[in-house]
Amino acid sequence: MISDYKVLRYGEGAKPSSINKELAMLSKAFNLAVKEWEWLKENPVSKVKKERENNQRDRWLTEGEEKRLLENSSKRLRKIIAFALRTGLR
Repeated sequence: MISDYKVLRYGEGAKPSSINKELAMLSKAFNLAVKEWEWLKENPVSKVKKERENNQRDRWLTEGEEKRLLENSSKRLRKIIAFALRTGLR
């Protein structure tokens, strides 16, 4: 049931971090049902694996960083680096 929810959320385009946050809220609610109200014997969310999150952010060099990079590069590499910077190569 909880796994079906994860599949549904992925189908809707939700990111792993959003799904993990939603599962954490569900888990807290189920913990109340288990510990405080004794409605359940165990929390079903505790058996569901968390999604791997990609927390990387894109970052571009500032003009000053580009200038310093080019100034401190060997003459042979300057044109290659300049080309990579201007064309968006990774």
